[in-house]
Amino acid sequence: GAAAAAAAQTPAPKESLAGKLLVASKRMADPNFAGTVIYICRHDASGAFGLVLNRPAGELNLADVLRSFRIEPDAADGLMALRHGGPVQPDAGFILHTSEFQAGTSLCRQGGLAVSSGRAVLDAFAAGNRPEKSMLFFGYSGWGAGQLEQELRRKDGITVPADAAIVF
Repeated sequence: GAAAAAAAQTPAPKESLAGKLLVASKRMADPNFAGTVIYICRHDASGAFGLVLNRPAGELNLADVLRSFRIEPDAADGLMALRHGGPVQPDAGFILHTSEFQAGTSLCRQGGLAVSSGRAVLDAFAAGNRPEKSMLFFGYSGWGAGQLEQELRRKDGITVPADAAIVF
């Protein structure tokens, strides 16, 4: 249809914003994104995927988190910071962590950070294999082809480099 044709004509972004922080400007009127700082994990011609960093939702006991996924928390201990990652798929979970940790497939790795999701990551946590620092996100922020570029042209936000020291 027309949407597919428009997407096919959308040029690739001049520069990928993956690994950067998107800081909302005061002009941002959408309550889902007003006042947010978002880690952009992926950004290409098909759109962008990111996690809102500054919408904390408390801390959870890691063993309880694992049990909620029916995983026995063998060597897991401690707390895990919980964040609202964005309005898309609020029941989907993602772990933002320092990049020295590897388990399963990472959705991205930039600036000393990585985002992972899936059973292999949870199994590693259960076995006591955890990254130096991590946060659990539910939901994510997503943009269709060309949408993020349009927001930046409207000055709805600015981008700055991200690194683990800033994020954590």
